[in-house]
Amino acid sequence: MNRILHFHKHLTIAAAFILIASMVRAQPGCDSDTILPVAVCDAEFTVLVHPVNGAVLYPKDIDDGSFDNCSTLEDMDFRIEFQADFTGTPPGTTSITIPPVPGEYAVVMWVGDESGNWNYCWNTIQVGDKLPSVVSGQVFIDADQNCTLDAGEESGGPEGWTVRVRNLNSGSVRETVSGANGFYTVLIPDAEVGTAADFEVSLLLPSGISSGCSTTYTVSNQPDGLNEVNFAAKLRDCSFLTVDLSTPRIRRCFPNTYYVNYCNYSSFKTAEAQILLHFDQGLSVTGASAAYQDQGGGNYIFPLSPIPAGQCGSFTVTVLAACDLQLGESVCASAEITPFDCEVPGSGWSGASLQVTGDCDETGGTVRFRVTNIGTGDLDAPSPYLVVEDVVMFMQGSLDELAAGAHQDFEYPANGATWHFLLNQAQGHPGQSAPIAFVEGCGGLTAGIVNQFSMDDADPNISIDCQEVIGSYDPNDKQAFPSGRGEDHLISAGEDIEYMIRFQNTGTDTAFNVVIEDQLSEWLDPSTFRAGAGSHPFRTELSEGGKIRFYFENIMLPDSNINEPASHGFVKFKVAQHPGNPDGTHISNMADIFFDFNEPITTNTVWHTVGEDLFQVTSLAPVEEAPFNLRIAPNPVTDSATLSWDGHDAGSGVFFLYDQQGRTVYAASFTGNTILFQRRHLNAGVYFYRILDGDKVLDNGKLVIKR
Repeated sequence: MNRILHFHKHLTIAAAFILIASMVRAQPGCDSDTILPVAVCDAEFTVLVHPVNGAVLYPKDIDDGSFDNCSTLEDMDFRIEFQADFTGTPPGTTSITIPPVPGEYAVVMWVGDESGNWNYCWNTIQVGDKLPSVVSGQVFIDADQNCTLDAGEESGGPEGWTVRVRNLNSGSVRETVSGANGFYTVLIPDAEVGTAADFEVSLLLPSGISSGCSTTYTVSNQPDGLNEVNFAAKLRDCSFLTVDLSTPRIRRCFPNTYYVNYCNYSSFKTAEAQILLHFDQGLSVTGASAAYQDQGGGNYIFPLSPIPAGQCGSFTVTVLAACDLQLGESVCASAEITPFDCEVPGSGWSGASLQVTGDCDETGGTVRFRVTNIGTGDLDAPSPYLVVEDVVMFMQGSLDELAAGAHQDFEYPANGATWHFLLNQAQGHPGQSAPIAFVEGCGGLTAGIVNQFSMDDADPNISIDCQEVIGSYDPNDKQAFPSGRGEDHLISAGEDIEYMIRFQNTGTDTAFNVVIEDQLSEWLDPSTFRAGAGSHPFRTELSEGGKIRFYFENIMLPDSNINEPASHGFVKFKVAQHPGNPDGTHISNMADIFFDFNEPITTNTVWHTVGEDLFQVTSLAPVEEAPFNLRIAPNPVTDSATLSWDGHDAGSGVFFLYDQQGRTVYAASFTGNTILFQRRHLNAGVYFYRILDGDKVLDNGKLVIKR
């Protein structure tokens, strides 16, 4: 997968396992470890063999996600040998040379853990006598910033950067990621060799990274041709670390796995990086594949080994979800990686930095949001805020001043609704922060609202993952973030969508390969597709017309009867809308999941509607503090109902009724303290009412209409 040499090779893979137990060394949580590491060889990797010198092959060229129950990847030992030299014990060699002679060459990759347990897998490599049409090259760190690969820049290129090759005639797209030292290779399919089309080769830069050099080149398509394209990577001269936190699901009473991926896009090796993870109450950390420090209160620090410039790493965290969590309740986890000091403040920034948190006081019957200025300067310009009750805007206002270190509280009724408080960050604040907090399950539970809104994790050093607690579930499904607001799943034009596809092997045998096919909606822009985190190593392919394929090759996914926790997997990706999608645009998406050669399993369909939503509702003052005991008879409503209360006599009252998208579906004026409501054309369902007297809100809540 990572050499720039010549001759095509094709390989097939079969895995074999043996136990070579040697001295056992106790580790935290792994006393007397005798469990073999899992050796995983790449089933689809490409090497170009130089016609004179051959190709040097390293274990990491073949490795496709080997892992161990106790040792981290950095602490595992890798060896490689020809099968002809196989003796049943690990060799001392860490590289071999594939000769430039057509034929079959069987190679064995060995994997050892810190306790001396070894395992292996093997590949059969076929070196052919025909040159393929290939695009290959290297992503290198351009130390002198001259856009040219110079002596001394051949090593240390970044791994995991995406290179995209697009046929300019058919529009078909193939992607790969850079491997060791930044090398990459993309084979041109035989069907496209010799066509008149040229190919566009592009480097997809990670978020927050720019390049002063070209990131797109055009190459001619020649049969038996080797097209070399190198890309200069310009990293940041400040601490620019990124993090992604993901989990496929949260199942109560069961262990659940979070996947943490991080990268260093600084131009230097980081020395003291760390990741702070926070887990909501109800999620208890039971273990991790990396060392950590429990800080209490759901906070955990994961110190990181020095990260070379342009390189990435990962680890997993296992949490136990409490059995008393309610089904449908949302639980969240967040990750922040430090140091991160690349964001530049805008002009006029006062030093203020706003943070909003929420909590429930069921005894006092209130939902409380607290806005705190955690910055070093006072807030000196108004910051608008918005309060949303379920999917209906409750009120909007502006925070005009807040001294450094000070806070301001906002209280609302604990009526079982899911409340959101959205706040504009201080003017000129560095980065992309958009503070938001929610309170769910206070005075009752209205599930399914939390992920209708985006989280405050647009900055690359922050990642937030919120999931609804589940019991039993469909193991193969699809989710979208945000899910969209209301019954129409409303999103704004231009709002990106992140999809997650979850899969599980519920068959009766190990799945060797998993392939996922996903046809993008015509309203989404395929050129903006970005693959995200996954539970296992994978490669992607984007075909003409916006069909995405995810290949989990040699995944060795056990069936759920043998190992239920390990039978799961997932993959995430993000894509943008086409510019100018009109209101009412319907964006739907589903996926087909193939386990080996079985018929596909089709996921559910997720969908969104482009359009304005609750943010169009006029600003309203909060509910009056005086008690307001509303009576509705009959309740639920059938054809008509009388709403009445004691005390306040309205002089110019208005009764509004909203649907779940925040649209006004009924309005009537009244005086006094009685309203006669007529159902008329309204369908059965849950609605939201608001009673006003002038510009004062007397009461608001839910109204249910029966069939």
